[in-house]
Amino acid sequence: MIDTELFKYRLAVAGLTITDIASLLGISKQAVYKKVSGQTDWSTPEMYAVSDAMKLTPEESKAIFYANKCDKKSQ
Repeated sequence: MIDTELFKYRLAVAGLTITDIASLLGISKQAVYKKVSGQTDWSTPEMYAVSDAMKLTPEESKAIFYANKCDKKSQ
């Protein structure tokens, strides 16, 4: 599951929209919404492409796409 709020924040900071991400990945906006809400998983290539488009640092990317896994390790 991703950190939805952080994803949306970094998306806005990057000046991108869900439509931009859908175009980048070659999928529908609905498919992106499902990924953002955690209904479907992100593939590794999708995570890399989105991270690059949003100009995320490796730490930011990890915080967004591996939010629950990071939380569990720190407990």
